[in-house]
Amino acid sequence: MQSVKGIGPAIATELLIVTNEFKSISDPKKLACHAGVVPFTYSSGQYKGKARTSNKANKDLKALLHTGAMSAIQHSQEIKAYYVRKTGEGKNQIRTADAVSHQ
Repeated sequence: MQSVKGIGPAIATELLIVTNEFKSISDPKKLACHAGVVPFTYSSGQYKGKARTSNKANKDLKALLHTGAMSAIQHSQEIKAYYVRKTGEGKNQIRTADAVSHQ
């Protein structure tokens, strides 16, 4: 796992613990939901609310993944270019303003 940009020993260890070495959660979509990085839109009839993540998510894992993403954006030109392209298309920015300087 540590060969992935932004994934260090802390994140790799937490992922192994949370997923029971990927035995209990092997589906990437389920892991993303468990970590709270997938927003869901609330809708009822004609009402459509803002997309939000679950408050039941693993907040420690989410924080570690967020930190790893910020690190990857800062240290990988390829990932930074992807981030800049996506934020240019209207996707949300990382909340730490000094994490990435747009050019």
